[in-house]
Amino acid sequence: LMLCLDDEHPTSKEQCAERFLTGGVSSGYNRWFDKSIQLICTNNGKSGLMGEHSMMDGMPIVGLADHITKTSYEDARNKTYSDFPSDVYSEIEDIFEDVHLSTGVHECIGKGSCNEFVLLYASFMHYVVYVLYDSAWTISVKSNRAYFFIYMIRSTSFLGAAKSDFYKLIGDHELNVQSFQGYGSNYIKKAGFSPDAYVQMAIQLATARLWGKQGGTYEATQMRPFLHGRTETTRSVSPASAAFVKAMGPRPRQDAKNGETRTEKVALLHEAVASHVKYIGEAAKGNGIDRHLLGLSMEVADGEDAPALFAHPLYVRSKTWRVSTSHLTHPNFDNWGFGEVVPDGVGIGYAVKADSCVFNITARKEHDWTGRLSHLLEEALLEMQTMIDMDKPTASKL
Repeated sequence: LMLCLDDEHPTSKEQCAERFLTGGVSSGYNRWFDKSIQLICTNNGKSGLMGEHSMMDGMPIVGLADHITKTSYEDARNKTYSDFPSDVYSEIEDIFEDVHLSTGVHECIGKGSCNEFVLLYASFMHYVVYVLYDSAWTISVKSNRAYFFIYMIRSTSFLGAAKSDFYKLIGDHELNVQSFQGYGSNYIKKAGFSPDAYVQMAIQLATARLWGKQGGTYEATQMRPFLHGRTETTRSVSPASAAFVKAMGPRPRQDAKNGETRTEKVALLHEAVASHVKYIGEAAKGNGIDRHLLGLSMEVADGEDAPALFAHPLYVRSKTWRVSTSHLTHPNFDNWGFGEVVPDGVGIGYAVKADSCVFNITARKEHDWTGRLSHLLEEALLEMQTMIDMDKPTASKL
């Protein structure tokens, strides 16, 4: 776990998302992307965290964030080491205690074992020495300062290249936050829908209008009831969602006053939401298809021919997640998100709060998609609300 203190003053959800996702150009140097968790605090009190996905999924992060946000400064101040179980707490050790800048470099060179790029970090003292040693070289310089000078010159090119690559990576991507304040889970549940599945149908409609067709959509579904359970894929593209998207059309048709058409659309929305809820339920019980097929593919040994299925164009297309989505809602979370998983796709992290919905949208900047998709999501949610409200039976005045 790392604590990152930034000299930044982000204000909006979008500014905070950019800082907490990558650090951006101004604070990217203060990120450690190989660490499991980074706690990030800015100069104006905004705070967030970044989780490295390989070892954990969203729910453990939610648990940690929940603990942090519910622990007051007074509670933290009053805690002592004795409050923690002995099996989860041990005294902090300085792992750099025996590392000295003056000896570390010479020991490395003297042994002739440093054939690759080596980073020596001396007890958090801001002295960073990059050593590149090739056993074929003949180094006859005897001055310690000369050694240091040579290594630092050579490291400059590595640092410059890393900095340029990072800036380019940041510049190639864009992020947009849609903070929809029209309604949230309270309204959706009152209308008779599952909040998550309802929002997934809004995402289907918005992305289909963005591209002119639906794109393969991944929603992460938790499998934590199983030992070492991680996630299964819930596929949002289905015959039912396709029927709903087709009925809604490539743009709002302003036909909500047409009772027959409106009732048909609402019925198709109900069917699409019900189909999605059923899929999520099966996936959560281990009855999804994607992890099963992944397991089968991993059984193919080196040198063996994989079954033709795994190379079939339709199978490959079905696993190309142009729309990568995930849902996490917490009362103390302002926003959350992640990057797209394919170059021609979008990443949508979302939260369905009681009276609002927040979407964090990411994509490559060359496509100019995030702002347009943000608008289309708002448009879809408002359009769906209008047809639902107008389709309600008129209450009798008697």
